[in-house]
Amino acid sequence: MTPSLFTLFGKSINDFFFAKILTLTLFPALFGIMLWGGVLYIFGNEIYTYLSQMLLGFMPDWLNTQGTAQSILNGIIHFSLSFALYTLFGIFFLIAILLTNMLFSIFYTPFIVEYVRVKSYPHLPKAEFGSLLECILVFIKNFLLFAFLALISLLLYLVPFIGSLLGSFALFIVWYLFFKKTTFYDVGSSSMEESKFQYINQTRFFTNHAYALSAYLLNYVPFFNFFLMPLQILLITHYFFTRLDEMQSIKNSR
Repeated sequence: MTPSLFTLFGKSINDFFFAKILTLTLFPALFGIMLWGGVLYIFGNEIYTYLSQMLLGFMPDWLNTQGTAQSILNGIIHFSLSFALYTLFGIFFLIAILLTNMLFSIFYTPFIVEYVRVKSYPHLPKAEFGSLLECILVFIKNFLLFAFLALISLLLYLVPFIGSLLGSFALFIVWYLFFKKTTFYDVGSSSMEESKFQYINQTRFFTNHAYALSAYLLNYVPFFNFFLMPLQILLITHYFFTRLDEMQSIKNSR
């Protein structure tokens, strides 16, 4: 029987504070923060000016008329536009760092998987499939697919009254599925044979999503979400190894 989510989460937290894993936590996150922070620092003002001028170009001419009431309205419009653009920059900054962390995780996931196997599941044989290049190609393919679906989801914001709710929910689902497919493949390809990965991935639908969703929700922990990708990998790794352990026990009992 698969241990409870809380049990595996506790094991993952203990492993998370291993010195080498903490190093894997800090370097990609700090690199992402410096990289995208630098991009916004260098090009942010130009991008803001371009977007604000472009959006203001769609405003009707009567907004340029004089008058106290009109000045107040113009102030509200400019404030709302600035707030929207800075919010957009913040969302871009967050997503860019999280995507950078996911890309880095492709390279260190095999280390985490092997560390967990040796420490907690030494009786399970070492196995893997695919290659680093295949993991990168899977990441790119999934990103392009789900980025396209995310752009389509933005159209839901145009639905009257409930558009904001529908759009936000759709984007949540799209990026969750991207996270699940990518991390499941990275961990699975580093921990087992492909046939076993396909079996685990296609069985216990709700259990798979429960663990994937629990790991994904860590992305919404303010600030700390920049540093939690290894913890997400650890949780999925422990889950996969417990499934493999269960499969081996059933096989040995026959």
